[in-house]
Amino acid sequence: MAEQKPHLLVFVQHKKCANVDEETFYKWYKEELNPEAVRLVKKYNILRYAVFYTPSGMRKPFEEEFHNKLQKPHWTVPDWDAATCYWVYDPDDLRALQADPEWTSRVNKMEEGWIDGKEISISIGHEIPYFENGEVKNTTVAAD
Repeated sequence: MAEQKPHLLVFVQHKKCANVDEETFYKWYKEELNPEAVRLVKKYNILRYAVFYTPSGMRKPFEEEFHNKLQKPHWTVPDWDAATCYWVYDPDDLRALQADPEWTSRVNKMEEGWIDGKEISISIGHEIPYFENGEVKNTTVAAD
């Protein structure tokens, strides 16, 4: 089986501003911020752009299950409200997007009052799929 070229995944985790309710935040992200972001993302060889929403009602129950049922007391579910995810082959494509004057003047400006800019976390690494759509990729299956 041919190995896929690894691509870089950049995962930008955001918290909403404290005065914004969750439902309104998700609606704003989906209907206002994303259309502007996608318009610019299309210009920069970004392989995939997605938003990972993390509803507060899911975080605590999962964390409690990890701690109590699965006996994983040190596992945590961070309290980020959303993560913007970018898949790229070349990090310079993402750098170019972030440096675009329209990104700064429009997208970053739109975030004011919605995203708490004091608490943003970024994870960067390679995503290599091993099982996808019922198919084994980039590995072999261990014997039973």
